Amino acid sequence: MSNEKDIFDLIIHPDRFKILRILKSRPMTPSNLRKNFTNLSRASFYRQLKQLEDAQLIEICKKEQKRGTIENTFRISDNFVKNSSYLLEKISKEEYIKIFSIFLIELLSDLETFIDEIEYKSELNSILFEREKINISEANRDEFINEYHKLVSKYSSDKEIDSKTITTIILPKQSSNII
Repeated sequence: MSNEKDIFDLIIHPDRFKILRILKSRPMTPSNLRKNFTNLSRASFYRQLKQLEDAQLIEICKKEQKRGTIENTFRISDNFVKNSSYLLEKISKEEYIKIFSIFLIELLSDLETFIDEIEYKSELNSILFEREKINISEANRDEFINEYHKLVSKYSSDKEIDSKTITTIILPKQSSNII
């Protein structure tokens, strides 16, 4: 990997951030991954993918012969997973806020796309956003997250049903001024 600043600059680009976020959930081929980037040209998409691969943030985990060519499947690299905590410790609060802002902008973009595509206002009722406070010790936090991922995985395996998006943000402390 390059130095931390170079890696941070790669990660904060909205398209590369989205690629990393998608590959975090499961390995994908470029053609399947590209379906999530309707506003990005083919050349630009492959350039973003190549930059992530060159920086060893993603890696090929499978090669398969398809229609006379080799199709690669990418995943988040083990190297990136091992170093992600280290990288987060090295970035400033402003850089961390920038990464989080990209995440929120992407979430808002997904919401806007959904709203633009619905036919009836009654479909807006299918959107649920709520905020829950849970009391959990730091010792039980990892267990909670693992159980949460198992639950999400259980409901992510049925490809016959339209997918839903669940966004989770875990804040370690709740501000006293939040109701």
